Amino acid sequence: MVQLNRRNAKMKEQTRAKTIKVIVHYNNEEAKKAAQSAAADGNVKELSTMHSEILMVNETAFQGLMANKDLQVTEDKSVFMPSVHRMGKAYKIRVGDEQTPYGIHLVHADNVTQGSANIKVCVVDTGYHLGHEDLPNESHQAIDGINPYSSGQWYIDGHSHGTHCAGTIGAIGGNQKGVTSPNPDPTKFTFYIGKGLNDAGSGSFSAVMEAVNGCVEAGAKIISMSLGGGGYQASDAAEFKEVYEDHGVLIIAAAGNSGNDALSYPASYPHIMSVAAVDSNKERASFSQYNSQVEISGPGVEVRSTVSINNGASIYNEYAEYSGTSMATPHVAGVAALVWSNFPLCTNQEIRRVLLRSAEDLGDGGCDVNYGWGLVNAKLAYDMLAQLGCAAGEKDQGFAGDENGGCAVGVVVPPTPAPPPPTPAPPPTPYPTCDGTCASRRFQIDLTTDNYASETDWTLADEEGNEVMTGGNYEEPNTEYYDQYACLGSGSYNFTITDSYGDGICCSYGNGGYVISVAGVVVATGGDIGSEKTEIIEACEDGTPAPPPAADPTPSPTPAPTDDSGPPQGPAGPPGPPGLSGPPGPPGMVR
Repeated sequence: MVQLNRRNAKMKEQTRAKTIKVIVHYNNEEAKKAAQSAAADGNVKELSTMHSEILMVNETAFQGLMANKDLQVTEDKSVFMPSVHRMGKAYKIRVGDEQTPYGIHLVHADNVTQGSANIKVCVVDTGYHLGHEDLPNESHQAIDGINPYSSGQWYIDGHSHGTHCAGTIGAIGGNQKGVTSPNPDPTKFTFYIGKGLNDAGSGSFSAVMEAVNGCVEAGAKIISMSLGGGGYQASDAAEFKEVYEDHGVLIIAAAGNSGNDALSYPASYPHIMSVAAVDSNKERASFSQYNSQVEISGPGVEVRSTVSINNGASIYNEYAEYSGTSMATPHVAGVAALVWSNFPLCTNQEIRRVLLRSAEDLGDGGCDVNYGWGLVNAKLAYDMLAQLGCAAGEKDQGFAGDENGGCAVGVVVPPTPAPPPPTPAPPPTPYPTCDGTCASRRFQIDLTTDNYASETDWTLADEEGNEVMTGGNYEEPNTEYYDQYACLGSGSYNFTITDSYGDGICCSYGNGGYVISVAGVVVATGGDIGSEKTEIIEACEDGTPAPPPAADPTPSPTPAPTDDSGPPQGPAGPPGPPGLSGPPGPPGMVR
């Protein structure tokens, strides 16, 4: 019994000696001093912008802090991760082939010009590849950051997620490299990087909050957080409220990728804009969480942006398509920076309300759990502010207001109607009816593009050099373009296909190719053409039947006999004896 009592006493002593990392939010100076005095090693890390501290305490001190009504205490045990659903394979984009990701068009960021105010945007994530060819560096702006961890650097992204998010906000445009973004001029906005997640792609909540604190201290107006983890904590809610209300920072975070109605944090705190993801058709992504705190949506499926690939010896400038509410979040952050740069006198709360009131309504009318107030729309937000000024974002006095988050942040008025749908394209030209003779041969080309579709063009010309048919300006890589028809005469024709880069459409960058048929017979195929290749379509003699088509989708009916003096003819009988021939057919008919 004595030995058992000694063992229990030793275990209690070990429990008291064990230290716990906590984040403490204090309501007054007396509570602050109480927290500081509880630090086991005397070390306290001050989060100056949110009345909070990070410290190590033993179990006894922890219980004492929890009992203090002027303190909100969070044990630092949650693991935070990037809110990415799928990370596609990285690849290079050739210099001179700058691309505009579909999301830029979808949110109409390309219809608004950056303003004169330099808005500082903080990306709290896995870091930033400072040396990327298509991202701002110190030659463009006074870029800086913070790394709360004992290893790693804010300007090195060993994971690539943070670099991808940063590219969606501010990849350089007009440099003939990579991709562009809502903020293509790197001299007209400023990045600040908070390495809240480490190079392995995970992090503690204390590190995330230390990164957020660094963002606010550096003067960031927007914080973009494509991450999540843990549940609701009163202390965390109080800290984000201070950042939003006392420091005028617009905070935007990913709604989560579980595809259910669970609340994900930090996005679901009321003073943070929770962003859902849609695809290129403006449909909710299957993985995107839907709940009462979702406020707005952004493109989040197969989003192309900058990435850093670290092979242990070097870091490469590459690009990739990622999917997740992680990708939707920087679209909203990028639009917020773009719009705010034109109207810098507006507050963060006014910008937030304008983004919601101008969003393109999706799903059910008004705000709903799938899309919030709808898809962020830079042009409509800009137009609303241009017409009404910052008053466009005033709080509706008859409404609950910002403290509830989600749909409650908006206004109880009919949402801004979506722009009218574009005029539908005219129906495709019907296939020409070619009669299968030499004077009317059906020409068909089936073409598959390579990785660089826009480089391919072709021309079909007659023997005198007159263009009969042309193709090119293809938009989609690795895509089959088929059923392109024309009726040819009996002369010869030249089909010339070109590749502006000079590497053909097979096989360096994709497996493109072409198949040419005349009257249903394949006459040429290819793909490895270099810069140019010409295929000759031979002439045929008048009166000589062309090769029969493989399958005419609309065969002409057999003409009826022109002589109606006698009764209708029945089916032909058996053939006559060899050497005999029947009467000649009607003149002018070709069998």
